[in-house]
Amino acid sequence: MNQPNQSPTPPNPSSWGNSEVPTSGYGQFSAGSWQNPGGSPAGTTAEAGNGSIPPSGVFGGISRPNNPAGSDNQSTADTSGMAFRGTLNASAGASAGASAGAGAGTMPGFSENPRDYQQVQPGVIPLRPLSLSDIFNGAFRALREAPSVMFGLILGIWAVFALVSGIITALSFPDINQAMQTLENSGENTEAMLDTVLGMIESALLVSIPTSIVRIAVLAITTGIGVAAIAPMALGRRPSIGDTWDAVKPHFWRLIGFTFLLDLIAIGVAMLAFSPLILTFVGTYTQNLWMAVSGGLLVLLTGLAGFLCYVFITIRVIFAVPAMVMENIGVGASMRRSWALTKKSFWRIFGVIALTYMIWMAIMAGLGFIVQIVVTVAATVTKNMTLVMGISETLSGVIAGVYIPFIAGVQSILYIDLRMRREGLALSLLRASQQQD
Repeated sequence: MNQPNQSPTPPNPSSWGNSEVPTSGYGQFSAGSWQNPGGSPAGTTAEAGNGSIPPSGVFGGISRPNNPAGSDNQSTADTSGMAFRGTLNASAGASAGASAGAGAGTMPGFSENPRDYQQVQPGVIPLRPLSLSDIFNGAFRALREAPSVMFGLILGIWAVFALVSGIITALSFPDINQAMQTLENSGENTEAMLDTVLGMIESALLVSIPTSIVRIAVLAITTGIGVAAIAPMALGRRPSIGDTWDAVKPHFWRLIGFTFLLDLIAIGVAMLAFSPLILTFVGTYTQNLWMAVSGGLLVLLTGLAGFLCYVFITIRVIFAVPAMVMENIGVGASMRRSWALTKKSFWRIFGVIALTYMIWMAIMAGLGFIVQIVVTVAATVTKNMTLVMGISETLSGVIAGVYIPFIAGVQSILYIDLRMRREGLALSLLRASQQQD
């Protein structure tokens, strides 16, 4: 019987099973921590509540039962093999559901000011809406907490790719010194000059196209690894290389497909933006000054518009990879999820990402200086420009393995921050962190 002046305890949401905490596995949580408590807030089209973090046996995943008939606003998808799921207790689940259903933008009982929150931090970030310093501190702390994954695994993959790519470049590309000597000796022999130039272009294409494709795949996989490593660290778990690899492995083709799709979008936008150059070329060929100048001015406008368009698209789908890995959803669903999460938060996300890339550019400037010294010394000692190109390609790939973990960390923490602000995810994460202790 209920005590006087107390409300009866409402039942748990019908779609969340009260699974027991696993006794083994990577993350010992019960179902629900990466799910959306109470469904999406009003006015949000995010497909919340359908997923969690990666596969069965990796983070202590538990199957989530399907909805019974008549359940409200809950997915009937089977999310077996997810991770990081923690079931809210009855009162927490009810309050979160009521708040989210009413369109609340923050967790119940808290204000918008992050300084007013009680500091609860089981992992690399506090479980509250994050400030800019929280986001960057969390990303740097993740690098310190799991160097074997964030640097060892990711940098190792990039180092292997860079070494193979550098060797292929050095072996496949014609000796530049010899080619330049041939051009000098050809004199007025236009045919010899043309053969030499075409040979260099052919070799460059044969090397650059396959290595670029592999580079895109490596970028996709290592970004996914960075995201999968951040997820357990949000709850205080230090991921191992094996567990992280197993977590991201089922998503390989999705990650690669999304990265290729984003590159195709970039190519399409660039082609449209620079299409007025045709007028410039035609005007130059026909000696039509007005047409040539008009095409040049027009391409400035369309180029700027194309750049802004690509930036907008990139920011709106920037959380596709975290959603894909943490919620175990497909490419299209993850892009829609990201588009919904970034709604009304574009400028904040843009600012954080822009600052992240500014930090990256500062780091790259220092590393690039070191690379330039190495390349200059190699060119002076060997006098072989083809070998120098191979060394430069190798070092460039290794540098990519340095900045990818940081960018993936910021991206993942921003994703978690948005879900804590909009969906009350902090309640689930807090419950999950308590159950694992």
